[in-house]
Amino acid sequence: MAESPARLLQSDWRAEGVTVDLVERELRTDNCGSGITLQGNALRVLQDIGVWTAAEASGYGFEALGLRAPDADGTLIVELNDARTGGPDLPAMMGMERPVLARIMRNAAEEAGVKMRFGVTVRSLAQNDSGVDVEFSDDGRGRYDVVIGADGVRSWTRRAVGIDLEPTPTGMGIWRLTGPRPPSVTRTDLIYGGAGYIAGYCPTGEDSLYAYIVEDAQDRTARST
Repeated sequence: MAESPARLLQSDWRAEGVTVDLVERELRTDNCGSGITLQGNALRVLQDIGVWTAAEASGYGFEALGLRAPDADGTLIVELNDARTGGPDLPAMMGMERPVLARIMRNAAEEAGVKMRFGVTVRSLAQNDSGVDVEFSDDGRGRYDVVIGADGVRSWTRRAVGIDLEPTPTGMGIWRLTGPRPPSVTRTDLIYGGAGYIAGYCPTGEDSLYAYIVEDAQDRTARST
């Protein structure tokens, strides 16, 4: 029986003597995030790393984009066929629930031999010509050839290595929600103008969708949830 792509990846890493540690400050959970729209080039990457079958079974693929007017009826202005940038064997786009995609990626990484620790952050970094010494919040330590900090727009890693940049607010905020997918929702539709800068929705599975609206940022910290 042929090996799965993840198993082949694991074999390749080990043959090259590569080991990977991944630390995540959040606890291991599948509840974070709403939805995501993946273009064809992203779907090709999922195929290349061996998780396309799982992603396809969990997402919702489609080939077109709709633009609607910001009126009471959401009148359809135009339907645009999108290019299959991932290749002819993949959809032009696919919507997925972010927690589902994260779980698929995490499982593939663990199958490939990545050691994952959750609820852990980096406390300090010290680099010299031969590597990087890392101290973790759980009092663990490690030495690595390469350290990659994928820790967001307010990156601790960026500041730790001496890059003094801070994000500048745009004045816009976004609201997202998830819910059941009506049969009529079979693609992404977008609305520009009206009550917000942009609003839209995307199917994320046979029974789910996510929707969003971008508006002027507002301080809602005093409002109850």
